[in-house]
Amino acid sequence: MEFIRVTPPGADVAVVRRPQAAATRPAGTLLFLHGLGDSASAFSPAFETQDLAPFDVLLVDLLGHGQSDKPDDFDYSPASHGAVLFQALRKVRFQTPLHIVGYSFGGAVAVELARFPLQGLASIILVEPALEADRVEFAARITQHSEAEFLPMYPELLASYATSDSSEADRRWAETAAFASARAIYRCAKGLIQASNRGELVAHFKQLALKKSVILSHETYGQWPLIRSLEKGGVKVFLVEAPHKMPFYESPDGFYSAVAQAARSATPQP
Repeated sequence: MEFIRVTPPGADVAVVRRPQAAATRPAGTLLFLHGLGDSASAFSPAFETQDLAPFDVLLVDLLGHGQSDKPDDFDYSPASHGAVLFQALRKVRFQTPLHIVGYSFGGAVAVELARFPLQGLASIILVEPALEADRVEFAARITQHSEAEFLPMYPELLASYATSDSSEADRRWAETAAFASARAIYRCAKGLIQASNRGELVAHFKQLALKKSVILSHETYGQWPLIRSLEKGGVKVFLVEAPHKMPFYESPDGFYSAVAQAARSATPQP
């Protein structure tokens, strides 16, 4: 794990990468951005899956999550996370082309990051992305309360996802989210709600002049009207079985296969 200093806000971002053999030239780099409360560890199987063997893999803990710093003076909005990651990536050597893979809240961050002039950026791959106001139910639950009210409630929220009746995906999320900052979780949720209500996340995604893919569960595909217009606009859609919409936990083989397909379809051919 490497810690990269970003100023502002004067904090360290934790980055994990798979070591590459000296004689190996990767086909490109996959940058994975996790969801609200989760961490880079959610994507740790990416280091072992054969489908991603040709790629360099970078996993990042967003500020406020995992091993990254958790500053109290940061607003944690998708746009602010994107600006921080742009700083961090300028200090990281990686093989191009670069493909950003963002899950849920990480998908919103990926959209904002992709607006910066990143070296060799070839595509963005969104996974169950939180872009529209009616697709951010979890964030809406959090922001029903004030920040001061939510902070002491956070342990109770975690416990509700770690009961004997909870899915394995929910329990694993709760275990990881216990290491996140409650303040960061609240501000991430608030920033996501505000950005989605303004419609800017969908607008920014549509404006990106690069290859775009979306990985969804069959349920999300059937329930999300926006996806039809995105498909008509050239966005590639890959479907993975994931009843709780966390495919990296529920269907890792199918998920990483879809990521590899999306990256290969966006990679310029010699």
